Amino acid sequence: MEKKFCTSCNEEKLITEFYSQKDRKSGSSQCRQCFNQYCAQRWVNKKIEALGKKYCEKHQIDILLMHGAGGQINYINERMDVTTEFVNFLNENQAQIEKELN
Repeated sequence: MEKKFCTSCNEEKLITEFYSQKDRKSGSSQCRQCFNQYCAQRWVNKKIEALGKKYCEKHQIDILLMHGAGGQINYINERMDVTTEFVNFLNENQAQIEKELN
């Protein structure tokens, strides 16, 4: 039986443990288990983002900084003139900013 490596868990698994993809000859690069975990985490992150936006709109908060996986800015009110460069600056300098805040 043919085997391949999962790019997420780096384990060698049977080809049947990977989803097939029409655009890829060998199927998905992640095994079913890793792909399902990724999808579940992505779903949770999207729900948190939506709830954060709803909370901000309700309480008239213009910017919400989230501390978590990635630590990126989660919500910025559309009426704020915040450039992509500023967002990138905050994300790139997150560790230093947190150090200065503590």
